[in-house]
Amino acid sequence: MLSRPGQVLRAGAGLVALVAVAASSGAPLPARRSAVSGDLDFTFGRGGQVTTDVSPDDEAFAIVAEPDGRLVAAGRAGGSFALVAYDRDGMLDAIFGRSGRVTTSFQADAGAFALLLQPDGKLVAAGRAGGAFALARFAGDGTLDPIFGRSGRVTTAFDTDAEARALVLQPDGKLVAAGRAGGDFALARYEPDGTLDPFFGRSGRVRTAFSADAEAFAMALEPDGKLVVAGRDGGRIAIARYGADGLLDAFFGSGGEVTTAFSGDAVAFAVALDCEGSIVVAGRTVGDGGSRFALARYDRRGVLDPVFGSGGQVTTAFSGRDEARALVLQPDGKPVAAGRASPADVGGDLALARYEGSPDCADPSTSVSPSPPGGGRVLRGSTLGTPPTSPGDDGAGSICPGEAPPSTVERRVRLSKKWLARAGKTTSQRRARGFVRRAERIVARAVADGRLSPRCAAALERLMVGAAPGAVRQR
Repeated sequence: MLSRPGQVLRAGAGLVALVAVAASSGAPLPARRSAVSGDLDFTFGRGGQVTTDVSPDDEAFAIVAEPDGRLVAAGRAGGSFALVAYDRDGMLDAIFGRSGRVTTSFQADAGAFALLLQPDGKLVAAGRAGGAFALARFAGDGTLDPIFGRSGRVTTAFDTDAEARALVLQPDGKLVAAGRAGGDFALARYEPDGTLDPFFGRSGRVRTAFSADAEAFAMALEPDGKLVVAGRDGGRIAIARYGADGLLDAFFGSGGEVTTAFSGDAVAFAVALDCEGSIVVAGRTVGDGGSRFALARYDRRGVLDPVFGSGGQVTTAFSGRDEARALVLQPDGKPVAAGRASPADVGGDLALARYEGSPDCADPSTSVSPSPPGGGRVLRGSTLGTPPTSPGDDGAGSICPGEAPPSTVERRVRLSKKWLARAGKTTSQRRARGFVRRAERIVARAVADGRLSPRCAAALERLMVGAAPGAVRQR
């Protein structure tokens, strides 16, 4: 079954398991790909699977792929951090640690839940040791880095039981770990040498209380340096965004915090950012005697995206007891969630689900860099209310001459016109209405941004009505 909150499998006591699968994301895999996307890669290990015995009780929670194709998995083995390295074919890397295995003990029972690869090739693992955050940094051969913390190890105590579940590396080389301390979100930021950063929170630590017991499982670093942390607040998905100084971002949600209720208890185990900066989380929701995949998407302000699923939320059922533990966004913006599907509380299968992504990310031609304030492009076109005559003239200016909306608004206008074009070509009135409704939602988002004029919105609405009469909700 899939181990908690990692992305690697556990195959019985004492076995760490890796599974190589051919993917359809367009990104190259470290191992050679099989002929059919989604099949096990039979050039990896035995039939696409590898199991490795480290101790009588092992479990892997995280994995990284190195540029040369080597895979390194991290977790716990007998109360210690455990790392295992494999070459491209799934064979243990003999030059890593002892025959491909490394165990690192702390002064208390320990385990690693997160792993990242630095640009210099060093590996950093984060987790817990006793009741404290624990980090360890390793050289490429698996030896501990003596210039990090004390002989390669760092522990950070809060005033209660704590553990780190997520780890990110900032461009300046600083490391940020996130998890829980008692019933709060907890973060700690470290200098490249492992010392706490005194300019982050209080002496390098941050705690954030929610309305109920909370814990963080995932974290993402935004391009502007802000940190998005996701997990749970009691039975609701919880997200918090922090500035570079560790303070909550007052422009996100309510004072920097967002909680989202599903039909049953819910938790987010993974978080990712799309091309627009929207936040996508994945996890599970419990109800009706089982559980399901649960996903939600938010805009930059922390507001649920109404274009995604039903009011910004999606649930997916497989076998009855299902949960998503990992999330990746493909280059076209489509989220792929991975986890477990099980008809009972034990065992089960590896489960993946792919969803439609942001319409702005689906078309590479519209994924342009944001314009500076007051920027945007004006494209020549036909007169107000008529489609452009040139196939390549597809921008907002062809509908609203003289306007230069922001690039994000312009992209939404373009995409709405593409949906309208599809509506005009279909012979099914039902499908035409569906296309137009999608266009209407995109335009509504553009209007909500506040810089698309009522005149331009009215022109778009006339186009929608012409494409599928009766599909547009009259204001």
